[in-house]
Amino acid sequence: MPLRASPGRSLPSRPSLTHRGLLDQFCLKAAPAIWSNAWREWHANHPPPAADVQPVLQGNDCCLPLAWKKEPTLLAYSRAGCARKAWKLPVDWIGARTLRLANVTVDSITAAGTAEVKDGELALALTHGQAVVITRQ
Repeated sequence: MPLRASPGRSLPSRPSLTHRGLLDQFCLKAAPAIWSNAWREWHANHPPPAADVQPVLQGNDCCLPLAWKKEPTLLAYSRAGCARKAWKLPVDWIGARTLRLANVTVDSITAAGTAEVKDGELALALTHGQAVVITRQ
């Protein structure tokens, strides 16, 4: 049966790729839930301890490993933006010095340069609603 609009309403010609809030929901809800589920899988179904969740999700900002990627990859996001937020890198990133950044939107990924690691931390400046994917260079 074809999809039909309610009386007095019309269907959009195509779904919007810029759905307001989609990136925010993915970065602050879905990606942390996927990371937490992966953690449980790797640790005999135990939830991540608070000490490990804190560096991943801080209020409306996050920086977390993307568990489904084959290469070590992080996702960082800030709902309100942040001038220079330092994120402690995961243990398996020890030795990384320069990281590659790419901006993420609901319909594209574009190169955004590099960032230097200092004392095992990555300092990021993100604009309102900006998400970046981080990989080793």
